[in-house]
Amino acid sequence: MNSRRQELGIALLAAGASWNAGNVGPLVDSLREEFSVSLTEVGLLAGGVFFAATLIAKLSGPALGGRVGAANGARLGCVCCSVGNLACAVGPAIGFLFAGRAVAGFGFGLVALVGPAIARAVGGARLLGIFGAGIMAGIGLALGVGGLLESAGVDWRVMFGISAVVPLLALPLLPGRLEVAQPGPPHHGIVGRLIRSGGLWKLALLYLAAIGVPVTLSAWLVHYFTTGGGDLPTALAAFLALVLFAVAGTARFLGGRFEQRGISETLLTGVAALVGAVGIAALALDRSSVAVVLPAVMLIGAGCSLPYVALVDETERLFPRSPLPALSFVTLGANVFPMAAIPLVGVALDEGRGDVALIALAVLVAIAGLVNLRPAVAPPSLGGAERAAPTARRATSS
Repeated sequence: MNSRRQELGIALLAAGASWNAGNVGPLVDSLREEFSVSLTEVGLLAGGVFFAATLIAKLSGPALGGRVGAANGARLGCVCCSVGNLACAVGPAIGFLFAGRAVAGFGFGLVALVGPAIARAVGGARLLGIFGAGIMAGIGLALGVGGLLESAGVDWRVMFGISAVVPLLALPLLPGRLEVAQPGPPHHGIVGRLIRSGGLWKLALLYLAAIGVPVTLSAWLVHYFTTGGGDLPTALAAFLALVLFAVAGTARFLGGRFEQRGISETLLTGVAALVGAVGIAALALDRSSVAVVLPAVMLIGAGCSLPYVALVDETERLFPRSPLPALSFVTLGANVFPMAAIPLVGVALDEGRGDVALIALAVLVAIAGLVNLRPAVAPPSLGGAERAAPTARRATSS
């Protein structure tokens, strides 16, 4: 594959899958009216069911990827996303939406697991940064397009129809067959080693802040800006959500470049997360003034997304022989969190306490930043040669 084709294929793979994490947010009010359900139930649809299926994909993904190959795993994920959205678009009852969101969530989970490994194997940190940017771009574009369709009075089923097509765009551009290289056989008793790694738990908390929190925000951002104290027009709210994820995508891309150039991981992880926490707190204090909201969403986008490439690198450095199991482990929290957080934020919004929910999210991101101000330490059980492997690979991929 030539360089441009690689970049486009990886970007479309990420954006097509992550589109599903943002496509319900703009439809909150339409779905509530159509099916006479509460915000909490819409939250279960947007996040609970979706991320429960994503979690299943993350748990089964390493074995599935080893059996069918990374590229075929990505293809399967894209097809699941498409089929799930098609069920949402044509289903006559809300049960079809729940089933469709489960299938789409499984597909998203597969792509989120094998996608970084594909990007790393094909193009090193450069493509890994593009994959991360694509994840944010997909969520932002789904929020923006959905918000514009909603403000124009277009039926909500159209958005799900579009969502069924988007994941398929990457299929012709993916490599025919790609096996993710492993430096050696996985460590014996890998699960126990993962659980006992304090450094991995630190990274898992930052993954939760960098991935789980923005995804939780994406489900409610348009609604938060337009109701219950927010008086922004729907189109403007959708634009602000798009800005947030456009900045986030740019930050993930730049994070890959900064990582290649040896920028301090303390700045790319802990300090960046603290910046994101400031942005979330600002939204909690004021959601109706563009002068406050615009800088706030930019801070969130940059702060929560700069750590992405450094997080993947740190995870692989800690467990170079078992990168997929390690990535699966550290991203579990980022997938479990939205399952509970999205419905709970819906409860808070129903009770007029959306600001309290955002303050809680800001505190969580700040804690993640503070504990990651120092780099994670490799487990003592890893030998010196094993620790050196990722460093050598990083040098060659730069």
